[in-house]
Amino acid sequence: MNEIKCPHCGEVFKVDASGYADIVKQVRNAEFSRDLDERVRAVQREGEQALELERSRSTAALQEAESQRNAQLAEQKNTAEQKLAQEVAKRDAELAELRAKLEGAAAERESASQRAAVEARADAQKENAELQREIDNLRAQLERKDDEAKLVESATRNAAQNDLAARDAQIAELQARLAAADKAQEMALAAAAAESQRELDAARSEAERALADYRVKVQEKFSAAKAQSEQEAEGLRAQLREQELMAKMNLSEAVAAAERERDEARAKLTSELAVRDSREEQAKAAHELELAQAKRASDDLIRYKDEEIERLKDMKVRLSTKMVGESLEQHCETEFNRLRMTAFPNAYFEKDNDASEGTKGDFIFRECDASGNEVISIMFEMKNENDETATKHKNEDFFKKLDHDRRQKGCEYAVLCTLLEPESELYNAGIVDVSYRYEKMYVCLLYTSPSPRDVNSSRMPSSA
Repeated sequence: MNEIKCPHCGEVFKVDASGYADIVKQVRNAEFSRDLDERVRAVQREGEQALELERSRSTAALQEAESQRNAQLAEQKNTAEQKLAQEVAKRDAELAELRAKLEGAAAERESASQRAAVEARADAQKENAELQREIDNLRAQLERKDDEAKLVESATRNAAQNDLAARDAQIAELQARLAAADKAQEMALAAAAAESQRELDAARSEAERALADYRVKVQEKFSAAKAQSEQEAEGLRAQLREQELMAKMNLSEAVAAAERERDEARAKLTSELAVRDSREEQAKAAHELELAQAKRASDDLIRYKDEEIERLKDMKVRLSTKMVGESLEQHCETEFNRLRMTAFPNAYFEKDNDASEGTKGDFIFRECDASGNEVISIMFEMKNENDETATKHKNEDFFKKLDHDRRQKGCEYAVLCTLLEPESELYNAGIVDVSYRYEKMYVCLLYTSPSPRDVNSSRMPSSA
């Protein structure tokens, strides 16, 4: 999310990538439409100027023909009517031909302007479509990554739940086995006690029968028999105690084995749960990393669009990359000094610092021959202005002052080196003679050829 502050009300609002792309597209479309309208108007102005030029030429030619015809009438009255008729027919045919050419040129310019407008609109639609496709691809990739992350998370959760259910079943089975072992041990112990009791009862009954049988017959052996019987009973009791001890040992071993299995099952389950949690954390981290990468890609795209907008705005402020950081006067003086010794060894080109007459120009150029006689002198005026200036000037605003400075400093010619009105068809054609306004005055529009990147963006014409 990007925060944008309104320059008018100061309110801060958030715009996502898609909304920001829409704003960029709107700004780009508005600038493109404005540039397209300006180019169409420039083509129309060019056609109108060419039509006006052709008309003035035709009018001048017609006036010249009429003057010649009047001279011929004054000189030869007899043959003037015939020649006048021929000349009029000839000029009418030429005028008709010129009018047909003018109409054809106007139609051709109109069709060219229409074709240029159609091509420009097609290029704009194509660029907008490519930008929209790129944004859609990024959104689709982000949605696919989200779906894949959700699938991996769901599969991991299901596997963990299945493992947990299996471990719970194993624990329940082990607990059931432990209960069965306890019950079996108790049953075995009860059976051993019953068996021992039965054997003891049988031994006692047998001893009693033997004692009854031999009491009468072997009275003297009664004590021996009784002792023997007591010894046998003690042996049976010892066997019973041994069997009880063995049963308790077996029970303890079974319980210990069951507890070991239970502890091993718990440890294994704990490790598997830790592994599952680790995998979930890794999947979550990978998902967050992919989201961060996608966001960085989107931020890079937005930053690229911002830089593109700033570059387009910067192109309107500057006309030449070579003049950035230096004034027009410094640039002109540097360019002249580069050629001074090779092309103008006897020339003087310095700033006009004499303001005794109330005003002064920018530079004075004087060149002398080998004898010291002045060959030519020029008063230079340099004017520069960028798009952010509050009040825009025209070149004609400085003609009067330049002519006054030329006369005060005794210069033969006056030259205005300017960066004003770069889109004017009159000044954009090269060095322009404005002697029809002020005597011996010329205007030179200066800017260097732009870089290839600037040519693709602004398509400004290049001149010397």
